[in-house]
Amino acid sequence: VYFICFVLYGLSMVNIAFLLTTFFDKAKVAGGVAALSTLLVSALVLPISLLPADFPTGAQWALCILSPVAFATSINQAGVLERTVGSQFSNLASEPANFA
Repeated sequence: VYFICFVLYGLSMVNIAFLLTTFFDKAKVAGGVAALSTLLVSALVLPISLLPADFPTGAQWALCILSPVAFATSINQAGVLERTVGSQFSNLASEPANFA
């Protein structure tokens, strides 16, 4: 489960890097902007994981369109499943703990 999450996240980040290189002439600037934007977008997962009851469900699903948020949420859900019943392919479709 974790391996698939990392592979899909890596593929999405490669696509984002290719997209960002079209906007910048220098590779160092594009790399810096990509790193900063990934860090800032990843920070959006904190309200989802720290305050799951107070965060609207529709906003959670909308934020999961962004790959860093979706990656962090999937790793969080896999960790919750590991602590309770175990993260298996059969129970991945169960209701996420932070989407309830």
